[in-house]
Amino acid sequence: ISGGEPFAQPEFLFSVLKMCHESGISSAVESALNIPWKNIERSLPFIDFFIFDLKIMDPDLHQKFCGTKNNQILKNISKLAKDAKTQLLPRVPMIPGITDTYSNIEAIAVFLKQNGINYLQLIPYMKLGNIKYEQIGKNYRLKSLDSVSPDHLKEIKNIFNKLGITCK
Repeated sequence: ISGGEPFAQPEFLFSVLKMCHESGISSAVESALNIPWKNIERSLPFIDFFIFDLKIMDPDLHQKFCGTKNNQILKNISKLAKDAKTQLLPRVPMIPGITDTYSNIEAIAVFLKQNGINYLQLIPYMKLGNIKYEQIGKNYRLKSLDSVSPDHLKEIKNIFNKLGITCK
């Protein structure tokens, strides 16, 4: 379950996940995690796989590029790592010059290790958002960026590996 933010409708999500669980249907939820913990907590027993993104560790840069600070997101990730009995998949979108800096990579590795997570999935930046923004008449601030090259992605994976985080 993904889409906007699944936990923006916590009662509906809880009902769907509970019915799936009771029917033997496995569930995966993808969330930005920028929501109150109370919206997540009740549904946790019924989630088999939890997907979330870590983008920018510096709260001011997160505010600049994502429109919000990351305090709530990081708190929720820490709680998931501690309390959830579900498989977690942290992902990092690789946005040139924004998320692929050494300081951000190092901060992500430290944060994950502090929370007992030693793996992540790298997602290369793609320009798909540009088309969506054009369709709704908005300016896409990242339209001049290119995708991360396969060689650069390999370098980033090597950095994460050296910092003790396995990249999938």
